[in-house]
Amino acid sequence: MSQLGWVDFSSDERNKVKLVLAALNEPGTLDELGIGQIRDAFANRLFPGLSTIQTRAKYFITIARLLRDIQNGKAKKSKTPQLWLEQQEHLLAEALVKIHRDTETGIIGAESIANGGVSRRPSSIYWNGLKTFGIVKSKLSLHEFCTALAENEHMAHLANADHQEGKDDDDVHLAKRWIELPDQIENWQADDNLKITLSLKEAEFLKEKISTTSEVEHSVLAQILRNGGLAKLLPISSNEKTNVSSLELDFDALSSLLTRHESISERCKQHIIQAQSFSLAMEGPHIRFNILLAQANQFTTLVKTLESEFQVWLAEVKRLDIFHSKCADNWFSVLSGSRINPFSRSFVERWCELMAGDAKVEQLDELVKKRAKENKQSRSLLNKKRDNENWAGIRRLDFRWGVSRKLLADIEGGLNA
Repeated sequence: MSQLGWVDFSSDERNKVKLVLAALNEPGTLDELGIGQIRDAFANRLFPGLSTIQTRAKYFITIARLLRDIQNGKAKKSKTPQLWLEQQEHLLAEALVKIHRDTETGIIGAESIANGGVSRRPSSIYWNGLKTFGIVKSKLSLHEFCTALAENEHMAHLANADHQEGKDDDDVHLAKRWIELPDQIENWQADDNLKITLSLKEAEFLKEKISTTSEVEHSVLAQILRNGGLAKLLPISSNEKTNVSSLELDFDALSSLLTRHESISERCKQHIIQAQSFSLAMEGPHIRFNILLAQANQFTTLVKTLESEFQVWLAEVKRLDIFHSKCADNWFSVLSGSRINPFSRSFVERWCELMAGDAKVEQLDELVKKRAKENKQSRSLLNKKRDNENWAGIRRLDFRWGVSRKLLADIEGGLNA
């Protein structure tokens, strides 16, 4: 049995490892061919500040309020502000379960309350998003930020961006300079304020932060909110009513909707187009990988089914002219500045070359087999006997659209409350 270990340097490092492990446990993230880093780089362009293990939009507000409480001195009696925050997150899970019972989903820690408390802490899950959307104004780690809040330290990088000569910058010490919130209510932990759904004021606040923060203005979520919300963008007659939470748009349908809409920014459209074509392109090698697995395990019926799927895929990529001399360059130009494993890039580029040159299926299979063993080495599924015919690896990519749709439903639900 394999085990994973890491050097325990700090609570932040522990939390990072927990989040990685949690993401790897999500359905469909078994990355046999090593394209996950490229997928995530696209996702960071399309859906910055979001992660696949975020559940409800309200946590952006709730965690910010807990952080503000630290600065207001509520953690002084605890050994450390970090320990106080952890304790509050356990209590938060208990309170939300009590308020909602079984009427709401996405309460983090609901299933682990009786087993020692929250294992995936909301503060770690939402920390990057809080910074990305400008709700928290800091470049520090969560641990460092909590310490700074408790000590009310002066952090020079938080000074006014619009500083004028002679202007007093002492207000950078105020909570509103470090943490932005829609209100300053003291009784925010009362049931009506604490519940997992967003109030109108909270939804308006999140809409404003996501749609106007300059660093994310061309993201999918920002563009949808800037254009009146998903329901408004859909071609629905004036007599119809719809709820975002009931929409089952996959990423392909979303792409078609947004790229045809004149109000969506050109940069956002180009990112969507390149991500969608990459997703379709990478479905092919994963079909071939599963064919290799099925052949190795003598799953004859499955081989026939997958070979048929591959022919359908092949016809589609030819119809859309996915593989051409510039396709890989187009994908990686969008991802300029992202950290991409050179072996992953080399595999993608070689797959494109073979497909553009109408290579034989034996050449494709050899490339896929080589990449799988290079990526996973002795742990590759190609080295193991399988007792089931389940799909292995990644199919079509949604680049975090699944979780984004849920958060968008919360925001639009609050705006219509």
